[in-house]
Amino acid sequence: MANLDMDGPFDLDKRVVQASVTQPLPGTFAIGHKDKAGRFQVQYIGRDDQNLAQALMIAVNRGIGKPGLFGRMLGGKPVANAFKFSYASTAQAAYEKQCRNYHAFGEGRSLENREHPKPPQGSGFKCPICGAA
Repeated sequence: MANLDMDGPFDLDKRVVQASVTQPLPGTFAIGHKDKAGRFQVQYIGRDDQNLAQALMIAVNRGIGKPGLFGRMLGGKPVANAFKFSYASTAQAAYEKQCRNYHAFGEGRSLENREHPKPPQGSGFKCPICGAA
């Protein structure tokens, strides 16, 4: 079974994000929901190469994991209510972890991420799983 290797889950709330993700460092995050058994189910894998807290707040404000009007009317996917995160020592480490988690959790077939993670602009980094750049 895939493992995010992140802290959490925490409630997906702006105040909780601000209180939990306090360092302006690179890192990765996952947004998802807790199932009936309390297990965290991943819906989206994200990262930031400089400030994880800022990127997570942007994702929360954009409504990642929240269905649109059509989705709310039809029922569909569970609404995101939790997040996990981990800091990284470098932008490359954050990118590589995002890639590993993207592949491990079903890529665009299962995640809201429809495209493979992109490396930091001009870095030349390649995905450690599939070699994508």
